[in-house]
Amino acid sequence: MDLLDGPPPLPYSLYPHKKAIVITWSIIFFDSCLLPIIMFYFLWFTKLSHTTVLNILSSIFGLPSFIHFGKCVYYLCKKDSTCCPISSKRGRLDYFQWSFSFSVLLLTGQIVAAVTPDPPVVPLFAMVTSTMLFIMGAQLISAFFLYHACVKIPFGRSSLPAGHTAHPGIFTIIEDIAAVDGGGGTVYREALVARYDASPLFRQMLNRLDLFWGLGAFTTASIVTIMLWTIPVQIGYWIGWLVPFLWVGLWAFLTIHYVQSCLIEERNAWRSEG
Repeated sequence: MDLLDGPPPLPYSLYPHKKAIVITWSIIFFDSCLLPIIMFYFLWFTKLSHTTVLNILSSIFGLPSFIHFGKCVYYLCKKDSTCCPISSKRGRLDYFQWSFSFSVLLLTGQIVAAVTPDPPVVPLFAMVTSTMLFIMGAQLISAFFLYHACVKIPFGRSSLPAGHTAHPGIFTIIEDIAAVDGGGGTVYREALVARYDASPLFRQMLNRLDLFWGLGAFTTASIVTIMLWTIPVQIGYWIGWLVPFLWVGLWAFLTIHYVQSCLIEERNAWRSEG
């Protein structure tokens, strides 16, 4: 490996996985966005009670995500796992899975609180995706400031041991998703740490992405929440499910172009300094 030509490489590419990525996100988009909208407007004006309608919707929401979560837990905990966090014991989940578990518990409580009353609290039910954005935004904004304050984390965070200086939140998301979902394994975790330690521009890019995604998530969730509680239910319901996904698509598009330009800048700077 010639480090004079560029920073430590990351042994992973999205291109061979494009088909799987498209299929996975298409399923998630249909189940967690289109299906709740279609079923709501199909059932809302029938003879079914509104509580029954939301109970039906809550029973089908997020099933593919739960199945995928179970697969990730299996990959991390199986005896011959090749995707565990660096130096972790077998059976230890990474940070992304713990965060997902916490989010599921919170969302379950929110859904129960929304569908239990009669009539149900429809805006609260339609806020499920916005709540996910609030959680993500809070974590990324916190990570942005923890990184700049050079705070030492009190507990292990994926491959970062307790007492290590905080890394950007985007770093952990990339590490966990690429290692487990993407099949990069522990080898990818090690390569990502090496790249992070060696490249100041790489660290700067990830830190900026924390703020970009964190503020974007919080702002989008806030706007959607205000609209859900001020617009009539029949008109505003779809906003809660569709707008967050549209925002994610836009932010992902902008991120791809930003990252590509940053990586070119990083390589050019590396060569000029080498």
